[in-house]
Amino acid sequence: MLLNRKATGLACGIIWAVIIFFIGLAGAFGLARDTVNFIAEFYVGFGPTLEGSLIGMIWAFLEGFVIGYLYAWIYNFFARKEEEL
Repeated sequence: MLLNRKATGLACGIIWAVIIFFIGLAGAFGLARDTVNFIAEFYVGFGPTLEGSLIGMIWAFLEGFVIGYLYAWIYNFFARKEEEL
């Protein structure tokens, strides 16, 4: 069975974006400040505000999509090689 690269990328992107969004919102309420500061080092514009959470959500979606897409591509590559054996 092969994975659909676009669907896997979208699923990973959406999941990661939602997680980062809620981490940013938690930071807005004074929770997870260290985590927010750490993530902000990688996602420009991310911060413990609603606006910062939305910016982080966009970055996270892009990163999650790329990682999910690459994961499916690599998986499919090896799954095809296994079928050839």
